[in-house]
Amino acid sequence: MTDRLIPPMRTYHEPSVGLRSDWRTPPEYFEKLGLVFDVDVASPGLDKCWVPAKRCFTIEDDGLRQPWPPGSLIFMNPPFGGRNAHVPWLVKFLDHANGVAIVRAYTSSGWFHQHVVPRAELLCFPRGKTQFIRPDGSIGKEPGHGAVLIGMGEVATTALLRSGLGFCARIHREADAAKIEAMVSVLEDKLPELVTIAFTRCKAELHLIVPGLTDDEWERLVREENQRRVRAKP
Repeated sequence: MTDRLIPPMRTYHEPSVGLRSDWRTPPEYFEKLGLVFDVDVASPGLDKCWVPAKRCFTIEDDGLRQPWPPGSLIFMNPPFGGRNAHVPWLVKFLDHANGVAIVRAYTSSGWFHQHVVPRAELLCFPRGKTQFIRPDGSIGKEPGHGAVLIGMGEVATTALLRSGLGFCARIHREADAAKIEAMVSVLEDKLPELVTIAFTRCKAELHLIVPGLTDDEWERLVREENQRRVRAKP
């Protein structure tokens, strides 16, 4: 028995909750991505961070309320302070569907399975724990959680795959599985027809090579080729 007070578990696993929202993404992430974004939608100001963007929305602009230009390549590092404060940002980013966002890699959380799993195109889990930068330029403490980069759209997903930042994964969804199953079913139905077409083409080509080849001679050649393949099997 001991009367020593034990700090709540959140102290270890969520050291930044409630402390601040202003954490800047490390510059090496942008170097490896090699992208220039159209808009940084949750920016401290382009002169105060390393995001290579043409324009930005600051806290005064309130990027969550601003219309994001359709088709624009977005970077989003949403406010991390407060529990689930980032979720409205995440939903808007997934609706926009073009760019890169960085959020907590809480793969067991409700919001992750409600929003990220059904909609994200690509997930990139950086090696190690992302150490964000404070406004004064100092490096924050290693967080108790990891981060994940979410890619939406061809430009963003390709950049993440080529970045070498970490492990990338596409989410396999039930809908995708259903599409694949339907395609296989169609191919199975068409298989006899496809085989017939292939043999017909081969026969026509062989007739061009050996003029005057009769149907009986064609069948004999096919039979001999099949026998040869059977004998060649180990």
